[in-house]
Amino acid sequence: CTLIAWLDGAGSADYFVPSQALVSDRAELQELLSSRTLVCFNAHFDIAQLEKLGFLVEAWECSYLLSLFAWPGKPSHELKSLSTVLLGTDSTEEEQALELRRKEENKLRRKAKEPPLSKGEAPMEVLLPYCQKDVALNAKIFAMALPIVEADPEALWHYRLEKQVTSAVLEMERRGIAVSESTLSDVEKVLTEAQNGALARIQELAPDVDPRSAQQMAAEFQRRGIKLPYTAKGRLSVAKGALRAHKKDPLAKLLLALRKVDKL
Repeated sequence: CTLIAWLDGAGSADYFVPSQALVSDRAELQELLSSRTLVCFNAHFDIAQLEKLGFLVEAWECSYLLSLFAWPGKPSHELKSLSTVLLGTDSTEEEQALELRRKEENKLRRKAKEPPLSKGEAPMEVLLPYCQKDVALNAKIFAMALPIVEADPEALWHYRLEKQVTSAVLEMERRGIAVSESTLSDVEKVLTEAQNGALARIQELAPDVDPRSAQQMAAEFQRRGIKLPYTAKGRLSVAKGALRAHKKDPLAKLLLALRKVDKL
């Protein structure tokens, strides 16, 4: 469910849900998208979703990108976090109940090996009020961030640059990127060899340990006398930061290398 907000001179927002079921006149909505500036929170995602629904966005701004340069010191620039810090809002009991219901449903789906529900897959009559609330919060964040960024030439330059990058990424996704199959094959071969090499060397050092099992690797490091920090849940951490503290240890070094290759 993607909602769109336009700000008028009074700072209020109009709401539109671009869905076949809820928009009776798609031509009217496209006219609005063509004639007014769309206020997104995550422009890359929002515009891509609108294009999938058959709409074309002419002009847009992005509250998320603005927030990065308006408040660079904030620990999080997610809408929920910014709204809590800047506007004093918090989740309602209904929103918390909806999220809890979704998590419980996803537990059952995992057991049944079914794909999880996204937040947008809640019933529309339940979801729509929260979507409207998010759009209203987005409008307020935008109205706060824009003058801050416009008053700082360097911040404004960075924001405009990020907008250009976003537009370029969207265009690349529309057209696709030409690649050489032979080059991809060569890269895959190199990465596979590096992956297999790291796995083999790890098996030499720890024959009975699955290198992709955090629990088994933590037990092995303990056996080797290496002290690891604990996670918030009280488990030994073998995350990148924990391993980097022991990068002189050959097993830690190999595990870091394996994870780097796995990501590629």
